[in-house]
Amino acid sequence: MAKPGNVGNKVKGQIVMKRQRGPKPELPINTAASNPIGDLQARALFGGLLCASTLLFGTGVFWASGQLIEACKHTPVDWVSAVLMAVSLVAMVLVARSLVWMSYFGAIMFATKKQAWRAQEVLCRSAIMLAKVIPGAASTASLVLAQNLIGQNKSQEAITVAEEQWLRSTGPKGTVKPDQNVALLCASAGLAHQLAGDVRASITWNERAIEAFRSVLDSVAKPKGLMAKLAASQGSHWIGPVRLHLAVVHLHNANAHFGTMNYRAAKENFKRAIDNANQAPDSADKKEVLKVAKEQLARLKNA
Repeated sequence: MAKPGNVGNKVKGQIVMKRQRGPKPELPINTAASNPIGDLQARALFGGLLCASTLLFGTGVFWASGQLIEACKHTPVDWVSAVLMAVSLVAMVLVARSLVWMSYFGAIMFATKKQAWRAQEVLCRSAIMLAKVIPGAASTASLVLAQNLIGQNKSQEAITVAEEQWLRSTGPKGTVKPDQNVALLCASAGLAHQLAGDVRASITWNERAIEAFRSVLDSVAKPKGLMAKLAASQGSHWIGPVRLHLAVVHLHNANAHFGTMNYRAAKENFKRAIDNANQAPDSADKKEVLKVAKEQLARLKNA
């Protein structure tokens, strides 16, 4: 589960944007060309990391396979060594999957730092294609790609990325898997629809973001499985920022409902924004959320 800190810089800008009363919000558009040197460096870094991961995996498999064969040739068969080597081979496959994702993640973060937008987009789309092999990679890559596309004024492409990831992230009964990146992606899609002037579609995506954030909070309150319990044990470190993100989405949703003159839904979302913000750690963003939500709620008092 990704840490929320790397998205915090966008929260305040979005809050300020939502206070504007124009027909739709506006964001600074990134018109800078992709850094060509950074593109080459990012691709080279990815190739190097992937080669190193492949070499490490190949060496491990070669050694474990040799030990497994020797154990099976032993008379009588050395079952203890054979089982250990078989387990080692399975573990190496899981480690290899993680190493491949780290190769992508490291190169994507490097491309972001170097403003190598072209390499970043190529790497993200490539990682998304491996969704079935590396499930966690797809949500992270989709989030980075969508935010990059929104920054380049390519809202429709960002929405398409979000829609595809939403389908991958929902279970057979339509339930949302607890993934904070998916929640942030839905919030980004809501923003993209607002930039495109489609307020009603923005509300749909805001509701999805709220559902996804609640799923994350539920997974901490009632963890299921070993990994969920391990994540829940560290919940105190990131639960507060998640509450702040949820408050911001409720604030956006309230403003969207206000724009459609659904004042009842707007009031409810402003109240929930205040409730979640009060559960977040103190910060300038928290103060801004509370200030805006209380101001707008006061205006709607007699609506």
